[in-house]
Amino acid sequence: MTSRFIAVFLAAVLALPVLAGPGNPGQGMEWEQALAAFRAGQFQAAVRICEAALMTAPEDYEFGFLLARAYGASGQYEKALARAETLLAKNPRNTDVLLLVARVRMWQRNLPAAEEGFRSVIQISPKNSEGMMGLADVALARGEPGRALDFCQDALRAAPPTAEVYYRMGRAYRLQGEIRTAKSNFGEAVRLDPANADYRRAYDQTDPGLQTTAEFRYLLRSERFSGSAAGYAIHQLAFQFLAPGNIGPAVLKINLTRRFGQGDIQFGGELYPRLWRRAYGYFDLSVTPDAVYFPRLSSRFEIYQGAFDAAEFSLGYWRLEFPGEMVNVFLGSAAYYLGSYYAVLRLIHNPAAGPAKTSWTAQVRRYFSDIDYVYVGYGRGERPFEIGTVEDLLVHRSWALVAGAKWHFWRAWKLEFSAGRVADDSGLSRDTITVSTGYRW
Repeated sequence: MTSRFIAVFLAAVLALPVLAGPGNPGQGMEWEQALAAFRAGQFQAAVRICEAALMTAPEDYEFGFLLARAYGASGQYEKALARAETLLAKNPRNTDVLLLVARVRMWQRNLPAAEEGFRSVIQISPKNSEGMMGLADVALARGEPGRALDFCQDALRAAPPTAEVYYRMGRAYRLQGEIRTAKSNFGEAVRLDPANADYRRAYDQTDPGLQTTAEFRYLLRSERFSGSAAGYAIHQLAFQFLAPGNIGPAVLKINLTRRFGQGDIQFGGELYPRLWRRAYGYFDLSVTPDAVYFPRLSSRFEIYQGAFDAAEFSLGYWRLEFPGEMVNVFLGSAAYYLGSYYAVLRLIHNPAAGPAKTSWTAQVRRYFSDIDYVYVGYGRGERPFEIGTVEDLLVHRSWALVAGAKWHFWRAWKLEFSAGRVADDSGLSRDTITVSTGYRW
């Protein structure tokens, strides 16, 4: 009796693999090796392992799908599509395979086919966040950040937030020129996936001090000194664009003024190059052929360095060559972003000044969007303001107060207004009103 029971038990054990159907090679050591190679970026090695496994088990889905992914990741797009079609022939509603096909179409830059593929995924699975993010990628590739943000918002409503969604939102906001919001979203992506090098790189290279949007603008600054019946005006035309090689924003500008029957014209350029991690520069070179009111040569450079989560520091040097005086100024600043507020303290040191060789200015901004804000500033010391014309040299120990606003309409038209007063200890004062308008694209 016992021997018969043992014989029946052994027969049943040996029959289990047969009763269970064909074995799944995707669960063995070969599968682990192929998956490890794919995750390590060794796509050709993954291809070889998958192709060998499919020689003995051509119907294995896991190896077939991984092979299609490895083909796509290694740039063998037609092979990836052919393998995917084989899988879809057995299950045309397999959203994982449909997503892969759509992504391969994206890599081929076939945007209409990619969009059709991602939409087919959402038709089958309306809450598929991967399909929504795929549509966001298509919109970004077409230069449509607004549509990309709509798809990302759909993805956030359909599933728990992921680093991939915030990364795409950061790219969209950066494309719109909303640098502060872009950096915030990149930071959220880093928080959710701190090991991802692409997310960290995007966060480090996105700085609120840099705008990559092209813009043409006009500025009018009206000045009136106490005790003077006549006022003066400075006109500026400027064109901002992205420097070749994606170095950073650049600006070409012309300043004009006319006083006491004499005019003066200044030509200049600015460059804001991206430097090392979380750092960028500001370089300004301006020349004035006649140098009646503007300096003959103005050269300035400053380095800005991001620190901690929302702080920024800078150091710089500014040299102004007027016909009758040479001015050397050393600059420094410390700034901090706190939600919708931005505060900055700037120090200005002039070694040749009077007793108050160092002046300071403080400014606070209140943001209502990434590019719209109001601000107020106050400063004291020797020339607590930007030196622009020869009259600025006449003001010694003084205080300065300024307030203004910068606003955009339809995200393209800009209007900026500010009013300020500078007064020195002798009672001499200067009132300034500045109006600027521009168009960005």
